[in-house]
Parts: sequence; structure tokens; C-alpha cells
Amino acid sequence: MSPGLESSAGPDYKALYEAEKSETTQLRTSISAKQKQLDEIRLQLEDTRKAHHPADPDQRKAERQISDREEEMKVLEALRAESEKLKAEHRALTRVVSHLM
Repeated sequence: MSPGLESSAGPDYKALYEAEKSETTQLRTSISAKQKQLDEIRLQLEDTRKAHHPADPDQRKAERQISDREEEMKVLEALRAESEKLKAEHRALTRVVSHLM
């Protein structure tokens, strides 16, 4: 058989190998680039987490105190409203009693 007949009769394995090798190289390059991007994103995420979760115990203590004071202010506002309501009721009852006398 002549070499020309063998190449036309069967697949060109060398060309197939080269094509697969080229595709594999491209995929590896792409995977490497994606891995690098993933690593960068993970670093950014970690930096963001550190920024949003203070590691300083004094800062956490201050934040807790602020939160506590905000809760106390809400309670005080509710008590003031209740006090005003009771004062108004007291004035109304005083007027009723004064009319009865």
C-alpha cells in the first residue's frame, strides 16, 4: 500500500492528536486564568469580611454599648408616651371630680 492510501483510508491520528493537544493546552490556560481570578475574588471576600467584622474587642464593646443605649432610648420614649397619657387621664379625672363637687 502506498502512504497516500493509508492516510485517506483511515483517520489522520497525528492531526487528531495535535488538535486535542492544542485544545487541552487552551483549556489548561483557561483553567489557570479562572483559578487565578477565583483566588483574587477569595482574597477580596476575605478583606471585605474583615472590614465588616471588626476584630478589635474595644470596638465591639463600643458597638454593644451603642446598641444598649438605643434600646434604652426606645424604652424611655415608650415610658414618656405612657406618662403623657396618664397625665392627660389625671387631668380629665380631676375635671370630672371638680364638677361633681
